[in-house]
Amino acid sequence: MIMNSDKLDRAMLTHEEAVVFGREVVADGRLRKLREDLGLTRFAMAEMLQIAWPTYANWEKRPVSLRQDTAARVGRFYANATLELDLLHEHGLTVQDMIPFHVVATVLGIPQEQLLYRYRNGEFEATDMGILGLWVHQADLDELRA
Repeated sequence: MIMNSDKLDRAMLTHEEAVVFGREVVADGRLRKLREDLGLTRFAMAEMLQIAWPTYANWEKRPVSLRQDTAARVGRFYANATLELDLLHEHGLTVQDMIPFHVVATVLGIPQEQLLYRYRNGEFEATDMGILGLWVHQADLDELRA
């Protein structure tokens, strides 16, 4: 798949650009909005960003000064996550039509490893959303329950 130059630029940030971008998306609330749009808890978002959930929760409550490495990781995560959402939208799908893999495992009451085994054996389909992980279409959840 060929990406337009705007999307390619967004996915290929330099370290310095990622630091600035990461700090911006935390400060102006875009990271919080992304979390909400994805339907993720603060805990789940913290796991995706590889930080402690109280740390992430503080980012949403008050202004913070992110360390360079953390800011760069956040900037790259945000850039890639929004790119994945754009690609999903281009295929006529929205994240509201889907459920994160870990939530499906919780709803079914099974370990993620067991769900992954079933997925790898072709028992159901999932969409690989890159940095956001595997997601299942809501319409397929009833079939998985059977």
